[in-house]
Amino acid sequence: HVELIQEYLDRVVGDDRVFLSVESRRTDPEVIDYHRPNVKRLYVLHNPHVTPPFTDPKKIRASYRQILERADDADAIVFLTPAQRADAETAFGPRRNFAVIPHPVTLPPADVAAERDPDLVVMLARLDQQKQVDAAIRAFAEVVRKRPRARLEIYGRGPEEKALRALISGLGLAKSVRLAGYTSDPGAVYRRASVSLLTSSYEGFGLVVLEAMAHGCPVVSFDLNYGPGDMIVDGQTGFLVPPGDTAALAQRTVEVLADPALRDRLGAAGVAVADTFSADAFLARWAQLFRTLDAAGWS
Repeated sequence: HVELIQEYLDRVVGDDRVFLSVESRRTDPEVIDYHRPNVKRLYVLHNPHVTPPFTDPKKIRASYRQILERADDADAIVFLTPAQRADAETAFGPRRNFAVIPHPVTLPPADVAAERDPDLVVMLARLDQQKQVDAAIRAFAEVVRKRPRARLEIYGRGPEEKALRALISGLGLAKSVRLAGYTSDPGAVYRRASVSLLTSSYEGFGLVVLEAMAHGCPVVSFDLNYGPGDMIVDGQTGFLVPPGDTAALAQRTVEVLADPALRDRLGAAGVAVADTFSADAFLARWAQLFRTLDAAGWS
């Protein structure tokens, strides 16, 4: 199987100079020993490389151990956040071939106006265990106690949908929380909302945070190891609360809903942050990495 894949790569690559970007750990075994003088291999890490609960940077997930233990053999290993790179260097030492290139966000046109509902909170997430949507629902029970008109719309699908519907019913939130299914226009969702929530157990980056900020919608998020803290400055561009702390999540949500001036200040600051993650910035970061690798020579 490995030999077949490498033969295929040889045919595709030919004599061209190629940057081979490896995005999935399932394909690592097929390319980790693929050495060609005209090919530079780059590994992109889209998820945490440490094992749950993600507190010990020296406990490496099995699927990531192979490439990180052989980091010197790679031309580049690309992380999505500086914090993840720092954790990798804690375990494996500093590496000149470690790079950080975060995901980009599509910025809305300048003439697109938001019409914010002062009581609307939204969440865009798969309905699975990683996203811990149940934590957002439990927090919202407290939000509604303090602000009865508040509503939570959750956009996404997944295996937990039935259990989440039961939780909503059991907490008496049928009139306050809605599982809204799939949306093809997340920007429109964010432009209607006053707050967006993120309650995942882990993220590699958390692009939904950036998408909400790009549309001026403040985010209240669990402060995960990787992602939210690279975009949110607590109290300035959104709010970060301790992972799993639904009481703090509810408190910050109510705080933003109750203060339109705070909402607008956080939203405007978030737009400025999102601008630094534009598609142009993303392309510039990758182009610089390619130029650096090219200048190092081919052998």
